[in-house]
Amino acid sequence: MSMVYQDADKTFIATTGGDFTPPQQVKVPTAVGPTESVIVDGDSGTQYIFPGGFDLSSFSFGVPQLTVSGLGTEVMVRWLGFNTNTDEVGDVSLLGLGLRHGISRYVPSLGFDLSAGLYYNKFDVESDLVNVTTYSFGVQASKAFPILSPYGALSYDTVEMSSTYTANTGAGEETIHLDMKTEKTFHATGGANMNLGFFHANGALEFAKHFGLSLGVGVGF
Repeated sequence: MSMVYQDADKTFIATTGGDFTPPQQVKVPTAVGPTESVIVDGDSGTQYIFPGGFDLSSFSFGVPQLTVSGLGTEVMVRWLGFNTNTDEVGDVSLLGLGLRHGISRYVPSLGFDLSAGLYYNKFDVESDLVNVTTYSFGVQASKAFPILSPYGALSYDTVEMSSTYTANTGAGEETIHLDMKTEKTFHATGGANMNLGFFHANGALEFAKHFGLSLGVGVGF
């Protein structure tokens, strides 16, 4: 899976905090923005430092997934966990759960497959640098052909995110805790699945607030 970041994602308007005077607003990097810090000059030669980002144009990772199906229902579990071997980050884990049920089995005259699903994902960094929880509910439609099966989906997503990190503000280190407001957005997907016997491959484009791409391969029994 890969998420692509646009230029608008790489900066935001931040406000100096604490006892720094005079208070100022300035454009600074986000976590995916430029690596250069932004330094603001204040009274009596003081400085307020906004840290730079990681200069990322995209974020990609792979996750193994197990899907069990029967009686028109699919249960999906995905999990990934590893240790970064750094005290600042620690363990990183991703857990995903999904449940999808076929609707078209009750309306055979539709002529295509229609289903509804509910999905949950949680991405955690042990150091609390990033904690993200997402929920998604939506419908999916597909049409099966001998080899290639196109599909599309529309869902309603909610995203909750928090972050805790230590920043150098110029006067010393300060622990920053951010609780991002819950984002709610519609999410459209279009893709296709290739079925070659036991071997399967799929690719999809994701259209939401951020553009994404997902590719997958698997075996089915």
